[in-house]
Amino acid sequence: EPAFAPLSLKVGLKGRGEVIKFSGALKAASEKATLALEGSHDLGSGTGNARFQLGPVVFAPGVVQPQDFAPPLYRLLLETIGQVSSSARVAWGPEGMRHHTGAATLSIDKLRTGEATVEQAEAKIEFSSLFPPRTTGPQRIRIGRLDVGVPLTHGILLLDVKSPKQVDVDIERFELFGGLISSQKLSIDPTAQEFEAVLKVTDIDLASILAFAEFGELSATGTLEGVIPISYRNGELTVHDGLLRTGAKGGVLKYKPRALDKALEDANEGTGLAVKALSNFAYDEISIRINEIEAEDLRLDIKISGKSVELYGGLPFEFNIKVEGPIRQIIQENLAPPQLPPDVEDLIERSRRQ
Repeated sequence: EPAFAPLSLKVGLKGRGEVIKFSGALKAASEKATLALEGSHDLGSGTGNARFQLGPVVFAPGVVQPQDFAPPLYRLLLETIGQVSSSARVAWGPEGMRHHTGAATLSIDKLRTGEATVEQAEAKIEFSSLFPPRTTGPQRIRIGRLDVGVPLTHGILLLDVKSPKQVDVDIERFELFGGLISSQKLSIDPTAQEFEAVLKVTDIDLASILAFAEFGELSATGTLEGVIPISYRNGELTVHDGLLRTGAKGGVLKYKPRALDKALEDANEGTGLAVKALSNFAYDEISIRINEIEAEDLRLDIKISGKSVELYGGLPFEFNIKVEGPIRQIIQENLAPPQLPPDVEDLIERSRRQ
């Protein structure tokens, strides 16, 4: 499979004395992307320069996709909506390349792979070197929503390309259920196709997490904090050995069963006692362990310890609850993604008509 789709190049030359000026265009994907170029070369001194300008290129289903330029991306990218533009300047002399810099501007409304979906992302990335690629320092990337099984929103990343084999990524922040996700700087080798990271979690709303267990009507006070280790290998992003805990002050949890749960309560004395205890429960600690057991399926091991306000003057209890299933899918169905802005929809529609 070729790395790139067929390209067409047209270049015009004009000469006066020893100076040759050139201009042209490199086109791809049925001319939906054009790289314009112009520059000059001095035959006497052996010096020259060139400027390049790409786009903006609009990506939309049925219009053009990144894999139309690089077919191997079909294995990675499922859908891309957005636009990208870039520019570059190069200069040379008898000794070779003197400098080569560039910049790229990305506005991604949606980028979907088999493991993650990125929405409403924006970045302007400046390169101090193109060969090999190297950024001018950490570059700020804003992401409206990153879905990796849980909905991370309002994200800020710092990206620093050191070399083709070292890219430093610093997760400044993402919001999740009212709290924040962050991480220490990660050094990733893109050629290795694998990495590991530990996400730090602070002030996650407990009630929002428990709502997805779908036991019945649940309300809770308090927040969670902890860590969620993730790993990426063989094209799959997984969660393993995550641990979230409530704060030292504890809180209150109230559970009201649904009709089916009420029938179970009446049929089993032990179950009925547990349901009554949780109807008004002053917890000392709640911990949640998170592991991915199969593709798209998560397991939550929930431990609740404290005292029942309703039973026997504060009888102590400890509950161990296991939840397994397509929790990622449940979250995705309960939190609808944002709609595209009207101006972006108009831009996509105009591109389809071209």
